[in-house]
Amino acid sequence: MYVAGDIALLIVDWSMRGTARDGSTVDLSGTATDVARRGPDGQWRYVIDNPHGTA
Repeated sequence: MYVAGDIALLIVDWSMRGTARDGSTVDLSGTATDVARRGPDGQWRYVIDNPHGTA
């Protein structure tokens, strides 16, 4: 996470494995790039959610 004031850039590696409804295997992964902003109440909220980064 890179924070500059009330804006943050999050870079996160993720993976998801499981079984689809049709019984096939699900095996996904990627590197997400997200931007968040801190609100007046101090809570962080996503402004941009890009689960596949630059892929």
